[in-house]
Amino acid sequence: MTWDSLTDRVLATFGSGVHRVKVKKYLQEAEDDFALGTKCIVKTFSFMPFNTDDFIKLPADFLEIKGNVEFKTRTLKRVSHFEDFSRFKTDGTIKQGNPEHYFIRGETMYLYPAVSNVGLISFSYVAKPVQLDSSMTNGYKRLQIDGLVSDQFYVGDVLLGRTGATKATVADVIDIQQKKATLVLHTIIDGDGNFDDNEVVVATGDEQEMWLTNFGNWNNLLANWQSIGLGGIADVNGILYDYTGAGGSPTIPESYHAYLVCYAKAAIAEDSGDLKSAAVYRNKFESDKETIRVLTTRRGVDGVQTIVDVFGGSYL
Repeated sequence: MTWDSLTDRVLATFGSGVHRVKVKKYLQEAEDDFALGTKCIVKTFSFMPFNTDDFIKLPADFLEIKGNVEFKTRTLKRVSHFEDFSRFKTDGTIKQGNPEHYFIRGETMYLYPAVSNVGLISFSYVAKPVQLDSSMTNGYKRLQIDGLVSDQFYVGDVLLGRTGATKATVADVIDIQQKKATLVLHTIIDGDGNFDDNEVVVATGDEQEMWLTNFGNWNNLLANWQSIGLGGIADVNGILYDYTGAGGSPTIPESYHAYLVCYAKAAIAEDSGDLKSAAVYRNKFESDKETIRVLTTRRGVDGVQTIVDVFGGSYL
């Protein structure tokens, strides 16, 4: 469903006296609440670390890991305790090798030991909604990339094309498959206004500009890009194309869209002082959210299950 159709559902109860912008804001709050409570949005992420890298920055919409973390197709173990555990040698340098463990602190995933031979880190994660602005001037564009060489692209990065010098801001990163991804872009400026097929694109910024001055030219900078850790670098696969309908609908799966209506109704009822109706709508929303949370957790699970306790006993 679109935001407009969901807004109409809310206004069917309250009438035209409630502003549509207000209704949409409450529906967007509902989506955030629903996604956090049900964990119904799952995305894939991959990152190309360089030698001696011992951590990666998590995506901006990251909530929690879903499933395994893999390095060169090998599953890493999660560090669950830190007694007698150090990532450093006695001389203060980081321990290196093929990563075998990971742990998460804040917005960062740490690898142990640090990477000594380059390889792809990949995992799935529960995500919060990325709500695009459907009124964005000139709309959004999509750009497919492949051949990821370093790091990854993140929401908010400024993308620079090395051939045409075009710049654009990354609004979302979707459909990641190993070294491939689709970037959702906006605010395309400078250069020739396009990205060419097979063109090298990089994440640019103040730090990159500083190092460009230091190294004197782009060839030298690109040769040292990974060791400095300047961000994503990949090849364009195709050309820019329109992202029609961007921001017009909730990000959560479409089968759950209607569940957002009761949250908005509860918020509007509270605003008008009708606390009794607000409680009814809020309880309905929370009940629906819990039902979907259980279904989402058990998705892909069928038949009789076995529960195994930590002491090795098993129970049907």
